[in-house]
Amino acid sequence: MNNTESSLRSSGSNFGWALLVTLISLVVNVLATLAGSDHSIFHLFKIDLAPMGLTPSSYSLAIWGLIYGSLLAYFAYQARVDHMALGLLGFAPFGATRNSVSAKQFRQINRWLIVVGIAQAAWCWLFASRQFVLALVPLMVVLAALTTIYQILGIGLVFASRRRRRFCHPAFSAYLAWSTVLCCLTVAASLYGWGWRDRTDIGAVLAMVAMVLISLRMISQHRDGVFTLTIVASLVMIGLNHPSSSRIVITAVLGAVGLLGCLGVSKRPVGLMPAAGQGSEESTSLSGLKSTPEP
Repeated sequence: MNNTESSLRSSGSNFGWALLVTLISLVVNVLATLAGSDHSIFHLFKIDLAPMGLTPSSYSLAIWGLIYGSLLAYFAYQARVDHMALGLLGFAPFGATRNSVSAKQFRQINRWLIVVGIAQAAWCWLFASRQFVLALVPLMVVLAALTTIYQILGIGLVFASRRRRRFCHPAFSAYLAWSTVLCCLTVAASLYGWGWRDRTDIGAVLAMVAMVLISLRMISQHRDGVFTLTIVASLVMIGLNHPSSSRIVITAVLGAVGLLGCLGVSKRPVGLMPAAGQGSEESTSLSGLKSTPEP
C-alpha cells in the first residue's frame, strides 16, 4: 500500500469518528440546553444566572445551531475534497484544489475534533448540573483543542480558496469565539455560585473589555470576521439582557461598534494575496489528497 492510500484510509477513519463524536456532542448539547425546565442551560441563562452582569440573553444559545451547522459544512467539505473512494481508484476528487486542506491536516483536525466533542459534552453536563468550577476543566480543553485546529488551518495567515474560506474556516472561528465567551461566563458563574455579587457591574465590564481586546488581536493578526462577529453578537446579547445597567449597555455598544469599525478598516495581509494571474479558485488537481502542507 502506497503512502497516498494509507493517508486516505487513515483520514477516512478519523473522519468517521470525528463526525460521530460531533453528532453525539450535538445531542448532549441539545439535551443539556433544553431538557428539564429547572435543569437546563436555558433555565440557567434565563433565571438562575440572569442577575449576573455577564449573562447574555438566553436567545444567544442559538449560536450553537450556527456552530454545529458550520461543523457539518466542514465535514461535507472534507468529504468532497478528500474523497477516499475516488482517490483510491486513482480519480481526482471533484472540487479538489491546490489550496484545499491536505489529508494530513484533515487527520490532525479530526483527532482534535474528537477531543473537542468529548470535552464539550462534559462541559454541557457539568454546567447544566451547576458544577461551574469543574466545568472549567473541559472548557479549557475545548479552547486548547480549537486553538490548535485554528493554527493547523492557518486561518488568516495562509492563502486559501474561496470554498475553503466558506465551508471550512467559519466553524472553528465561531466555535473558538463562543468558547471564549463561555469561558468568561463560566468563571463568573463560579464566583456567583460562591456568593460573589458584582453590584457595580465592574467585573462584567472588565470581562467584556477582555473579549474586545482578544477580538482586536484576531482582527490585527488574522482579520477573522467570523470570530469578530461572534463576539459582537455576544456583546449585543449581554447588553440586551441587562438594559437597566448603563455600564454594561455602554460597554456592549462601544465594544460592538468599535470591533465592527476595526474590522471594516482592516486590510488583508499582503502575504495572503494570490500571485499574479492566480484566481481565487485553483484548477482541479490531486494535491488536496497529498500529505504535504499547503502553500
